Amino acid sequence: MLIALKPTKQTLLSALYYAALIKEAGFPSDVVNIIPGDGPECGYTIAVHAHIDKVACTSSVEVGKKIREAATTSNLKCVTFELKCGDERVDNKDYFIKATIFSDVKDDMQITREEIIGPVMSVLKYDSYEEVIKRANDTTFGLGAGVITRDSKFERNDY
Repeated sequence: MLIALKPTKQTLLSALYYAALIKEAGFPSDVVNIIPGDGPECGYTIAVHAHIDKVACTSSVEVGKKIREAATTSNLKCVTFELKCGDERVDNKDYFIKATIFSDVKDDMQITREEIIGPVMSVLKYDSYEEVIKRANDTTFGLGAGVITRDSKFERNDY
């Protein structure tokens, strides 16, 4: 499997660093290919390329539509999108949630079982380091997590 990564101009250095980490981890040099360049031109070329079987795209809805259309003209490749609104706040009171912290959250609550994209934090108590790791590994999500403790034996960096 080969991976072609076309980063935005804002994330080019992160993508190059990612490729360096992949190389350092021992992957063959041609597994991850960074393709910097003009978004529309590179994106179109990737979308129509007959030897690319899947495209995963984070873009605006408008760009997503163009990539979907281009992808269907080649080999009917699988396309996955995460579409956003151009990094602009959607001006609708129904789409806004204030920064919120939920405390005393339990493992069986909906908030721990479903992904929330927004300024929301869930606080769960724990009794052991092993419990923290088990909980972290018991989810399909995980955009971010942290452990806050006063106990120095929990201040480990092996997770």
